[in-house]
Amino acid sequence: MKGSRVAKRYAQAVFETALDKKQLEIVEKDLERLAKDYADIQSFRELVDSPVTADFLKLKAFKAAYQKHLQPLTFNFVALLINKNRVAHLPQVIDNFRDLLDDYRGIIRGQVFSVVPLSDKQLKSLKVSLDKETGKNVILTSHIDESLLGGFVVRLNDMVFDTSLSNKLKKLKQNLIEA
Repeated sequence: MKGSRVAKRYAQAVFETALDKKQLEIVEKDLERLAKDYADIQSFRELVDSPVTADFLKLKAFKAAYQKHLQPLTFNFVALLINKNRVAHLPQVIDNFRDLLDDYRGIIRGQVFSVVPLSDKQLKSLKVSLDKETGKNVILTSHIDESLLGGFVVRLNDMVFDTSLSNKLKKLKQNLIEA
């Protein structure tokens, strides 16, 4: 999970409220929209991040921009963040909400690094193995890392599966030094 304890607490609160009210998908959609707007719209990012803009001005601007476009639960949640002077935590809250939602849905997201792109067949086989190993639905993002020399590395939260040639060579060197 990402961010501060404050962000985690607020994410947990909005997650539990949305779950209780059976509005997880709606809140997810709204928060994804806010995350996209935060990334794409400089004025929104400045509003959220500004330590000098008064909360009542932030709330007024947020209300004008989003009250008709967000579900009441999501709108009221962000308004609460603004009123509590916690809106700067919004990006981290959204990241933590995504993590809670993935955990609720039995999803674990990870990354696979390889020297060359893995084929669809290789990725599917790797996914099946990781699904079995973790007991969750693994979603992988592929990346190229030529420093591995061969093999691959998978990162799933705190777990790392390293079958790279560079790692094997490093272990061999360590064994030779110790011998």
